[in-house]
Amino acid sequence: MISKKVIWVVLGFFILAVAACTTTVPTVDTDTFNTLVAQNVQLTQLAGTLTAVSNQVVEQSTTAAVEAALPTATATIMPPTLTPTLNGVWVSFNTNANCRFGPGTSYYLIKTFNTGDQAQVVGQSTDGQYLYVKYIDTSAHYCWVPLNLVTAVNGDVSSVAKITPYPTNTPTITPTSAASISLSFNGISNCGGNYYVRVLVTNTGYLTWKSIRIKVVDNDTGDKMIETSDLFTSYEGCAVDQQQSDLTEGEPGMVSNYSVPFPYDLDNESLTITVTVYSKDGQAGESVSATITVKP
Repeated sequence: MISKKVIWVVLGFFILAVAACTTTVPTVDTDTFNTLVAQNVQLTQLAGTLTAVSNQVVEQSTTAAVEAALPTATATIMPPTLTPTLNGVWVSFNTNANCRFGPGTSYYLIKTFNTGDQAQVVGQSTDGQYLYVKYIDTSAHYCWVPLNLVTAVNGDVSSVAKITPYPTNTPTITPTSAASISLSFNGISNCGGNYYVRVLVTNTGYLTWKSIRIKVVDNDTGDKMIETSDLFTSYEGCAVDQQQSDLTEGEPGMVSNYSVPFPYDLDNESLTITVTVYSKDGQAGESVSATITVKP
């Protein structure tokens, strides 16, 4: 009996010992586990969002830096070029051209056009060789130019009316002398502050004149200028206007004291102009003189 009790006691201790050596499996709380999983998912999403925002900031900063480094293009708005409308018949000058009182070189010079200048055509000579043109200075003026020195830029030149010009102002004379001239004052011009007269000399006799002497006296100051030449030359501004080697019977020629000018403005000064012409070069041979007094 005692032996059985001892056996049961020993068996009991053995079972307790075995139970003590067995690994304990912990019990997992399901709610706590699910909460941890959800938080881990949220942290993962937050990390992705922060990464995307960081990349966007870097990209925007890089774009801004590149744009700042690039030059700024500024648009310049140019006003439209307006082309004037030409009404009527217009021509452009192919070269410098003299415009005269009538259709021919025997008429007084009124104006010199420069290459590229334009003028309106209002008529033509009966032979069609000259055009009667209009130009604007301080007001409207009219004169005649050779057809072969211009090019039409608007309209038909041949369509303008034919005009009978004023008669030439070269006087018709009954010669009583073998030699004579007439003078016509044609204004004052200047070059760089030096002033000179322009005088039209017309050969009204029967000798050919080869050289000339021009004397201009300022009656208000007593100053006088004398120029001599073997050429009949006139100037407009600082440029030669026309030049010829002699004056034949009935031929006019514009002359100036350009080489010996006055150093002051001659406007409103009383001037006496004496022109002497000679039948030979060097102011030699037969000569005649003519004098006019003017106040520009």
